[in-house]
Amino acid sequence: MSVKWTPRTDQYGHPNVAICFGFHDCWQCPARPLCTRSATAPRILAVRTQAECEVLQSARQFQQTQAFRARYGQGSGIEGTHSQAVRSLGLRRTRDFGLPKTALSHLLTAAAINLIRLDAFLEGKQTAKTRVSCFAALAPADLAS
Repeated sequence: MSVKWTPRTDQYGHPNVAICFGFHDCWQCPARPLCTRSATAPRILAVRTQAECEVLQSARQFQQTQAFRARYGQGSGIEGTHSQAVRSLGLRRTRDFGLPKTALSHLLTAAAINLIRLDAFLEGKQTAKTRVSCFAALAPADLAS
């Protein structure tokens, strides 16, 4: 049974409510190992405020619409290119100071990606199959596509 409800903010500054459970209630609960990893402290549960929860639910409903899928599809194509630039060409770090030199560095990185991809195409290399995350693997087959 909960003992105390305290309004607070999380590490990102979002408001939430901390629900603290009683020590004796938690200690005797048979589901304690499934609920908390602490050996001694009772469970503390953080939930969003009602206003933030409603906004989150409306955003999740919008994500199920065709309008969202069309808009998301326009930007999702860059993700593989950005990942390649970060992993193989060190896009997150720049050797130079200042915006003009950093912009030039990004242009040269983009040109390098194009050359790498052109070489792979000319060599006839097959692209690797994109990995499936553990979470995505749990989705039913009819929802996976």
